[in-house]
Amino acid sequence: MRQSNIFYRAIKSIQRGTISITSPNGSATATLSPSVNTAKAVVIAGGYTGGHNSVAPFDNPARVELTNSTTVTAYRTTADTGGSTSTVPWQVIEFY
Repeated sequence: MRQSNIFYRAIKSIQRGTISITSPNGSATATLSPSVNTAKAVVIAGGYTGGHNSVAPFDNPARVELTNSTTVTAYRTTADTGGSTSTVPWQVIEFY
């Protein structure tokens, strides 16, 4: 009997990148290409760097969402009064 790798077949695509948020309490986007089926995809944030308090990053967390089939949006959840840039790594995994 031949075995197949169910996990290899289950993943259709993986796209990765980073989003830089420069405005206080703001958001920024990244474009997916090719587009994904949002009903069969998940977005995962990889943490972030920067923000007004990089020593205690949980004071200024960021979140990501799969906005539509071609857009990932990252949000800074608290105002950055220091004017620095937060960089948010992300990946979108689309399944069959």
